[in-house]
Amino acid sequence: MDWIQSRVDQPKLRWELTQCSTISGSFEIRNLSQLCRSSQNAITLHYNSPIIGDKWVIEVVIRDRSTEWIGMYLKPKPITRLALGRAEFTLKSSSRQEAIATWNFDKIHEFLPDNFGLGTRQFCRISMISDNEVLREHDVLYLEYSIAEYPEGYFSWTLGLRPPLQQLSEVMASMFDDPDTADVSFMIDHPHASRSYPRPIYAHSRFLAARCDYFKTLFGSGFAENKESLHTLGDIAWEESAWEQGSDSDYDDPAGDDAEESLSIEETDVYAPVIDDPLPVGVCTPKSTGGVERRRGAERSRRVVHISDFSYRTFRTILHFLYTGCIAFAPLTSTYRVAVAQKSFEEDVLKDRRIFNQQRAIAISPNGEVGTIPWASPKSIYRLADKLDISELKVAAAQVIRESMTPDTVVRELGSSFTSLFPEILQFQEEYVENNWVEVCKTSSFEDLLDRLFQNYAGGQARIWLKLIKSAIRNGQGARP
Repeated sequence: MDWIQSRVDQPKLRWELTQCSTISGSFEIRNLSQLCRSSQNAITLHYNSPIIGDKWVIEVVIRDRSTEWIGMYLKPKPITRLALGRAEFTLKSSSRQEAIATWNFDKIHEFLPDNFGLGTRQFCRISMISDNEVLREHDVLYLEYSIAEYPEGYFSWTLGLRPPLQQLSEVMASMFDDPDTADVSFMIDHPHASRSYPRPIYAHSRFLAARCDYFKTLFGSGFAENKESLHTLGDIAWEESAWEQGSDSDYDDPAGDDAEESLSIEETDVYAPVIDDPLPVGVCTPKSTGGVERRRGAERSRRVVHISDFSYRTFRTILHFLYTGCIAFAPLTSTYRVAVAQKSFEEDVLKDRRIFNQQRAIAISPNGEVGTIPWASPKSIYRLADKLDISELKVAAAQVIRESMTPDTVVRELGSSFTSLFPEILQFQEEYVENNWVEVCKTSSFEDLLDRLFQNYAGGQARIWLKLIKSAIRNGQGARP
């Protein structure tokens, strides 16, 4: 029986008690029908898949324990430490439309070193495969798998009681951006937003102060006496709005702005006219802002914080993370542009940036899915996490940016305004280029870079220089610098 890896999905980070991860994908399985028909005298046949995620092997057993069944097992490769996991298997026809058999673990299992794996000996009747006329002509099936890994110590809770973190996350999500209970509203008034009035995010000052030292200082230092807007705090100085417009920000994609404009004025609140000068942080009533803060009949006095240097999507994404611990990192713009240029995804996915982001976002959530979790650019998340001093989120965003590097995307990223602002980002991008110099030189992005560098030369001169440089690279003189 032949195993061919047909799909490997991006690993999904999950958490229940601590961080978990899910590995999913599929194998194209050839000649299973032939083996089922040829097996005689109750001979048991064992077939192992290639290694998955450096740890796991799927075993298919024909005539498991001399029965008329095909067994399916998850086995750890020889390891020296305990592994905890659960899995789901689905066997599909060659069209992938019909599920022939499916099975999943009813609970999390311990996998001891060198054990024989866990699974089911009655995954699928042999006759369902051997008697299938379509498989006689085209002996190809697809086995889809999803394997969840759990950290050691998952079971070590007194009396077997574990905190219901998913339920707690859902409860906190219900409180997030809730005008009926919030005591502070962040009014997002970014200069490049297409809205002509601020957009609010409702929050709870005591909760944010407990989760983030930045907000603890902001709300605990005589909030009413603090006369500075949020964008003037901190020690990083650059033109915020220029960065948002020119780099991989959440305003980089017009489709993303459309998504943010889905609510009408009537569906939100009524606000004061936009004021050109930065507005101070302070305690104020709805009357003092010139508008009425009302939603679902709720009317209450709130502290108001005016934000003019971060997009609504970025700020909302990070506040949601502080409430729930869940966040989603959208693909970099350079990743999207390379995908469009290379047509590496279906047209329906590529033609709408929102669909691409939703499907390709990296989610940190209880089930590893994006779902309704707000997503934002990892660059924008990194920048705001840096300013709010949320170190674990900044590290995670940096990892997403680092792992998004390819020979094509790094050319675009190394020339971005974002990279110029953060030396640590510049350093690992430079190291990536040095370690992958030959591959980088072969990309269309690198050729575009050369064309841009010589675009101000007279036509004949630019042509000569480009010809000489590209010839040197092709001849190996462009080896690693």
